[in-house]
Amino acid sequence: MLFAITSLIGNYYYAQANMKFLTKSKNLTLAFKITAVIMIFIGAQMNLKLAWNIADITMAAMATINIIAIFLLSKSSDNSDKKTTKLKEKLVKTRI
Repeated sequence: MLFAITSLIGNYYYAQANMKFLTKSKNLTLAFKITAVIMIFIGAQMNLKLAWNIADITMAAMATINIIAIFLLSKSSDNSDKKTTKLKEKLVKTRI
């Protein structure tokens, strides 16, 4: 029981911090808080097997989105690595 409560608090904090990062709108933050409370209430009343199935589906969706984002960001990382290498080469040449 304690693990469930601390998990709720921790995940709520992470989500709220992300909401604050994404938007400064007080209306959206209030909507998030209300939605979170409603979802906790619904989850507490839900069949356990259904709750786990929904959790598995959302975790798979989150992992898929993160993998796609990492793939897309890796291309920009390659470009910045090339720029960093060129900058280091220029610095070495100017020191000599």
